[in-house]
Amino acid sequence: MDTPHPDVVRMDAAVLEAKRLEDRSALALALLLRARAEGPEPMSPKDTTDRLEQAFFEAEAAGDDKLRAEIGAYLVYVAGVDQGRRVEALAWASRTEAVVARLGTQGRPEAAALYDSVGMVQLERGQFDEAATALAKAEQLKVEAFGPGHPSTASTRLTLGRLWIRRGQHARAQALLEAVREGYQASGDIQHPSMARTQLLLAELAEERSDDGEAQRLLMDVLLRWEAEFGLQHPRLIRPLNNLGRVRARIGDSDGALAAYGRAREIAVRSLGPDDAQTGWALGNEAEGFMAAGAHGAAIEGFRQAIILLRAQPTLEDLDNEAMAGRAEAYVASGRFAAALQDTERVLEQCDQAGCEPGIVARA
Repeated sequence: MDTPHPDVVRMDAAVLEAKRLEDRSALALALLLRARAEGPEPMSPKDTTDRLEQAFFEAEAAGDDKLRAEIGAYLVYVAGVDQGRRVEALAWASRTEAVVARLGTQGRPEAAALYDSVGMVQLERGQFDEAATALAKAEQLKVEAFGPGHPSTASTRLTLGRLWIRRGQHARAQALLEAVREGYQASGDIQHPSMARTQLLLAELAEERSDDGEAQRLLMDVLLRWEAEFGLQHPRLIRPLNNLGRVRARIGDSDGALAAYGRAREIAVRSLGPDDAQTGWALGNEAEGFMAAGAHGAAIEGFRQAIILLRAQPTLEDLDNEAMAGRAEAYVASGRFAAALQDTERVLEQCDQAGCEPGIVARA
């Protein structure tokens, strides 16, 4: 049996002590810290949200609005970004917004964290105008609360960089991200945790301009940083591994692509579970790798598994449709045209009803 991480042990002890003392504010804080504490084996997504929801209500009962706002902002991020439960996350955002409004200027840091989380959720939903509005609020509040050169302000600017990438404003994103990176370098803080996020986004821009060599270099840097910080099996590695697989597939390194995709899937299953949304995403990406390698039967099976899993996640219809469009391509490559037509017609119907990323519609 693995030895629990020291941070986890300390936080579990703090939760028990707060319960013993019947101190609801202390219990809320302990539950928040426990939800944030990660050992080599991260807490399950459900356990994280359960603790955060309990923490929110404990802070509410204690009348501790600052703590309640801090918990709510983090809950919006966990539910909406980590777990893809975006409608639920925005409901928590509305509830928390009322709290930060009561705090006024005393709640600037909590309001900044809330709008940061809301911006990230809206970005994941493809609602770019709403994301830009929320992130602009977060940036301004952080400048007022912490200053323009603070790492937390830089973190919001990284999310803005992601937004400009998604909107196709690559020059704007490049300038912003390079400025953030130069800020870390100038301060001598090149090991700051957000440096890896900066490199990850710059790798996406390198892909956009077809500089696959630079993209690979940056992605390997991200992996080395996060492996050293979080360990070899942490779910944070899933995204850079998937991106690395995509780059390798594009340059014709099928074996390298499948190795990266396969490792991402293994980490998702091991750390998040076989039914988690990120596992479905990783399965779909691995199926793309099989397609690039010409293994159409394996691609069809991988897409099938991804579709089943993603359909169980009602807020992740874009990923479901993307996997179905990919399976249609695999069917075409296998000569199964009727099956391909059935998938594409369903994708187009669902996208017509609920809206999809334009790239998914174009692919279908």
